[in-house]
This record gives sequence, C-alpha cells and structure tokens, in this order.
Amino acid sequence: MLCRFFRNEAGTLVLSLSLIMLPLAVLIGMLVIDVGRINRVRGQIQTAADAAALAGALTASPVPGAGSLEAIRDRDGNVTGVVEKVTGWRAVIAGPAAEEAARTTFCRKDNAGRFVNDEGKKRMVDLRVSPVRAEDDFKSGVIGDDRYRVQVRVGVKTFVAGPLMYIYGEGGDCSVRGINVTGVSQAVVR
Repeated sequence: MLCRFFRNEAGTLVLSLSLIMLPLAVLIGMLVIDVGRINRVRGQIQTAADAAALAGALTASPVPGAGSLEAIRDRDGNVTGVVEKVTGWRAVIAGPAAEEAARTTFCRKDNAGRFVNDEGKKRMVDLRVSPVRAEDDFKSGVIGDDRYRVQVRVGVKTFVAGPLMYIYGEGGDCSVRGINVTGVSQAVVR
C-alpha cells in the first residue's frame, strides 16, 4: 500500500506548478514594493526640490525699469508738482541669498541629523536613503534674472530591482537606483 502511494503520479503537476509559482509570486511582490518605494521617494524629493526652488525665487527683489516724469498742472496750466511713473518692473534673484534659502529649505536637520521642517517636525523627505551625502547631489542656480532652478540626485537602495538589473547586464552597483529631480520657480512682480 505504501509503495503504491509513492508510485502514484496523480497531482504532481499541481504540486510542481505551486512550487514554481510561490517563488515567482514572492519575486513579483518584492519588485512591486521596490518600484512603489522608488516612486514614493521620487515624489517626496520632487516636492522638496520644488519647495527649495520656490524659497530661492522668494529672495527676488523688484527692480524698476524705465521711468518718466509727468508734470501735475492746475486749471490755469501752472506746474504744481511732478509724478514719477515707473514702468517695466522686473524681479531679480540674488544668487548667494537664493542659494542659502534653497539649501536651508531642502537640507534642514535637527540635532539627531534628521531632516525637519520649520516647526521641527520630521520631514517627509529623508535623504539618508542615499549612500552619498545630500550636499554632494544638490545643485541650484539662477536662470536668467527671475527664475531659480534646483536639481537633486539621490540614490535609493532596492531589494529586487537592483539584482535583476545586474543579471540583465547593467553592471556596477545596481542595488542603488538613482533618482533625478528638478524644481524651477519664477519670481514675478505684480
């Protein structure tokens, strides 16, 4: 009876498929978690880069364009005063002040080294997901006179996507996925 049980091949297909499908399902689940984490971090870094660009643009100063003087006359045509009319106001961003404002907004840390917002609460962006320092991957600058751009590159460690990219032939350290974001803000005089 026992020998007959071991010789019976009924149901081996189901068992074989289930043994193949279980690791495949785990691999796909971990890949979904990796991709979701990468997209979540990209959104958080994009929000922080936009906020830093806006902080840089907020340092703009209004600069008058062309001006003209108009005489104020009374009913008899006598000049009683002068009015200066300035047209063509524009915003000019000062580079060093904007750089400081943007970097402070993006990279503010508390005593424990965590990134925090103005109220001291933990920020939603924590650049410690990257194996490199945040200061090395933060670039900002004035575009023209009135726009400010912030570019950030961070690395996010992956569990499955990195090794799969290595197997696919990408080479190098594929366990860290690079994320590049750019935030641009424009200062406008109204």
